[in-house]
Amino acid sequence: MTIASADRIAGNGTMSRRIERPMLRRHWPLVVVLTLYVCLATAFSLVLPLGEADDETDHFALVRFIAENGRPPITIGERKAIGPKGDAAPLYHVLAALLTQHVDVATLPDLPDTRNPLRLIPTDGFQGDRILHTEDELPPWRGIVLAWHLARLLSVPLGAATVVAAYCTARSLQPQRRWFAAGAAAGVAFLPRLAISGAVVTDDALALPLVAWSVYGMVRLAQGDRRRVTCLWLGATIGLAAITKYANLVLVPQAAFLVVLSAWLGAERRRDDGTAPSAAVNTAAGRLGWLMLAFSTTAAWYFIWLWVNFNQVTEMGWWRGSLAPLGDPVLTFGLGQGGGASDGSALGVWAWLVTLFRSFWLSYGWQRYFAPDWVNWGLAALCGVAGIGWVTAPGRAALLHRRGAQEVGRGAATTAPLIPRQPGLSAHRAALLILLVHLFLVTAVVALRGWLKPSLETAQGRHLYPAIVPLSVLLIWGLDRLSGLFAWHGGDGERTSPGVVGPRRVLIGVVPLALLALAVATWPLVLAPHYLPYLPIRRLPAGQAPPQSVAAMSLPDGVRLSALDLSVAAGSCGISTAEDAGKPWPRAGDSLAVTRTWYAASPQSQDYLIRTCLSDADGRVVICHHGEPVDGRYPMRAWEAGYTIRDTAELPLPRCLPGGTYSVTMAVLPLRPDTPLVEVDRTADVPDEITVGHICVQPQPAGEASLDALDVWTAEGRASPGPIRLTRLRQSVTLVETRTSSDSADGRLPDVSLVPELPAGNADGLPRQWSPVAPPTEYRSPNGTVVRAYSFVLHPAVAPGLYRPAGESLPDHNLVMSVEMRLRRFARPPGVSDGSAMFGVDATSGAQVALLDYDVERTAIEPGASVPIKARWQALVAMHQVAVVSLYLVDSLGGVGGQADRALGGHYANVLWAPGEVVEETYALPVRADAPPGLYTVQIGVYQYDPANRGQEAVPQFLRVRTAGGDLDGTHLDLERVRVRDAAEGSAPPIEVGVDLGGVVTLVGYDLNPPSSARLVPGQILTLTLYWQALQQPTRDFTVFTQLVGPDGLVHGQQDNQPQGGRYPTTAWEVARPVIDRYALTVPDSAPRGQYRLLVGMYDLATGTRLMAVRGDGTRLADDAIELTRLVVE
Repeated sequence: MTIASADRIAGNGTMSRRIERPMLRRHWPLVVVLTLYVCLATAFSLVLPLGEADDETDHFALVRFIAENGRPPITIGERKAIGPKGDAAPLYHVLAALLTQHVDVATLPDLPDTRNPLRLIPTDGFQGDRILHTEDELPPWRGIVLAWHLARLLSVPLGAATVVAAYCTARSLQPQRRWFAAGAAAGVAFLPRLAISGAVVTDDALALPLVAWSVYGMVRLAQGDRRRVTCLWLGATIGLAAITKYANLVLVPQAAFLVVLSAWLGAERRRDDGTAPSAAVNTAAGRLGWLMLAFSTTAAWYFIWLWVNFNQVTEMGWWRGSLAPLGDPVLTFGLGQGGGASDGSALGVWAWLVTLFRSFWLSYGWQRYFAPDWVNWGLAALCGVAGIGWVTAPGRAALLHRRGAQEVGRGAATTAPLIPRQPGLSAHRAALLILLVHLFLVTAVVALRGWLKPSLETAQGRHLYPAIVPLSVLLIWGLDRLSGLFAWHGGDGERTSPGVVGPRRVLIGVVPLALLALAVATWPLVLAPHYLPYLPIRRLPAGQAPPQSVAAMSLPDGVRLSALDLSVAAGSCGISTAEDAGKPWPRAGDSLAVTRTWYAASPQSQDYLIRTCLSDADGRVVICHHGEPVDGRYPMRAWEAGYTIRDTAELPLPRCLPGGTYSVTMAVLPLRPDTPLVEVDRTADVPDEITVGHICVQPQPAGEASLDALDVWTAEGRASPGPIRLTRLRQSVTLVETRTSSDSADGRLPDVSLVPELPAGNADGLPRQWSPVAPPTEYRSPNGTVVRAYSFVLHPAVAPGLYRPAGESLPDHNLVMSVEMRLRRFARPPGVSDGSAMFGVDATSGAQVALLDYDVERTAIEPGASVPIKARWQALVAMHQVAVVSLYLVDSLGGVGGQADRALGGHYANVLWAPGEVVEETYALPVRADAPPGLYTVQIGVYQYDPANRGQEAVPQFLRVRTAGGDLDGTHLDLERVRVRDAAEGSAPPIEVGVDLGGVVTLVGYDLNPPSSARLVPGQILTLTLYWQALQQPTRDFTVFTQLVGPDGLVHGQQDNQPQGGRYPTTAWEVARPVIDRYALTVPDSAPRGQYRLLVGMYDLATGTRLMAVRGDGTRLADDAIELTRLVVE
């Protein structure tokens, strides 16, 4: 099964003369395609952020489990602990584990997973990455990153094997046209999303080449290859493909179809030859036997072991329970309930198809990033052109066939039609049929999963990649057939030689070249703009905490300043240290990069502002920069223990600054946690500024200073002309105003702020101007020039839009800043005051979050349904711990009818909420399927947990709740009461009664099991169902009595309680609403034989008085007890 064998195969299944040329010369187009593919896939494996390909983190988790334990998971518990891919077929993961098992991951055991919501703070939850990408991912690789990249590199040669399989398959179909085969191989190699699959950790990397070679083996068999080794090859590749990815079991029915097809073709040929067709059938049976032998050897034993150990037949039944070990929840749980996604992520049919098409060509970041629309339209046009080729070429072929026949009729010098027609199903057509059947089966599985769950999960184009070889071959073939329409010339109708005509090669090359261009542009132009630079933090190995470098600086507990670099020659003018040799002196008009390396010895619960200032020799402050660490990308509230943080602040040096020695000072200032603005917390100890270094500034050359200027400085330096885009929360902006003279004669500095270009109302509660975070600085140079600096930090209360600097002292300018970030709401809904409850109150801390308003759906619900709840929350402080909403459905007896825990904020985690922000959430509180009917109270609480202990057993810490009246009510707040219906509510009673009780309630009827005609025995349980209805609204809670009175006049069985086990008191009944009330009476073991009366009624528990029982004709019943029936106890 080699390239040479594909080179020798002929269109009719026979062997043609071997072309005596060196292998590389015969297949140099394939060599070129493979070289480009390997370069492309290797580049992708190096530059694509780890864990952002679909399911890559989940696949790598299984790889690590196998590497650490030396085996795949063997229990359901181990599967669940690994994650979503814990139940995946393990062959690929075993290979990756063998390659990475000897990597020492102790220095870096894992990467920060953003399932910990605290790690969403750096991107304000916008990025949606699965991993917080830090400089730990940069070379030189170590620990888990090294293991990850080694596992990625395994995928590259596997992807190359898929390309070779596509080439061989195409050569088998068109053996004399290597350009056709090269085009099909290039269509596979340069498909951007497929190249990504060949560059990341995914079982597709191994599954796709195995499927591709299986398809090639089927094509060979269809073309008449009768060798036993071909059958063994096919069975083995199908088996290996199946234990690499369970979806590849679809190859088994396809192989069976191939055997049937081969038998039929052989029988037809033997009939044509006049021989018995039974020999062909026997041959086909033999092929099937060898194929199944190879499949059983490679895979059947594994599936038997899998079913025995992981089936869930007892829990789910035979069909779904047998599918459960395969780990596909869409098929396991979706069969019989197709047409929608239960999680609310359902897509319409058209949206699902469009997403499937777009993601087929290019997608990354868990289906978040796609190729531009114009690219997808162009690719759709190419597919359409290929389709036209398939539709129109057969008609053109028939025309040419008739033309050839006419030439023969006129005596033209030809011996055969231009396009000969072959009777029956030729080997060539059989091979094409195999490709079409394979494409149909794969597409059918994808369509089935999409029908069962039409969501982004199933609308992934990569699920079509098991059919990538047929797709590429058919696409190239369609273009080739279309180009063949124009490959005729001359009056005699003679056709030019295939593979020589220029237009055919050009059109065949259009798709590969277009895909190659898209693949090359994928990272720099399509994906890279969506990713921020790696966060400049690194995790240190345990026990390698750096010392404090600036001992006198006051820092928060658990924070150390381990290094400081001014990026220029430090020291007084003319004096510099040896380590600064070669560094330039800073020049006025530039900026001073102050790089600080922090170390977090413990997590932080508060945010801090870092003030960095430049002072002259006289101690006068020249200019200051204010910002949060890493320009706000990594505020201290997000810091985790064990990390070093490299933080650089760009301190502008005014243009008019005279030469001389200057001091650099710094202070770390605590911020108020109860405001969305960036304000220093004056209630805490505000540290003094500490001098951290000296620099010698060189003045600008005469005439270069620009006076009366207004400059904007960001972390990237001085902003260039044009709109300045601000896209990150907590981003710092320094506005530097240079004037020739002071315009503040009274010494008062002018007010300057950033105001929106288009003022709007205040419906969202946001301030309408953006003010500096600190008083401005003013510096007067010796030549009389005045420099003022205004520091701004992009805080959560700044609304998106365009802003301009405004102030009476500012010179004319055209500066515009475009704020592009999340719009938050701070205004409370109309009619909502201070909120119904606040959570977080205890002896040491104040409230953290308030429940402003809520809405509970109060219609009666059935067991197994859900109670819709809408809640409006308001953050009172910047929260540093993840919170969870705890919902309970509790009856009057303390029984729990339903429970749910939901992360506060969901995808918009509570740690992202700004103080004062109003957030609305909707919850679905599921009712237990076995919840008894009655009234239940919806309770809500909030608890916190440490995300670092996820998966470990820990007692949640519930926040205390305080109502609007100021009372402490424990940990849960009662919201509303809802009623759970009885399943039989609304149905008519089997036995009607029609007795009124006190003119308030009527007993409509009852049901009894066993029926009254049955004879009872001691110890038997009698199930009684009463059908009540309120005639008017009851004002008191009545108690129901049920009695079994024996022949001796004594009560031998009794059950008294309020309706529905005390869960539905009569004062809560609705007039004319039927109420189903169930009782269970046990016949005592000591009950005497004879006839018993079954009595029911109601009484007031407070007085003991029974409600008067009156029949419909006005007759009052004895003892105000309704005799339902008489029973016999034997």
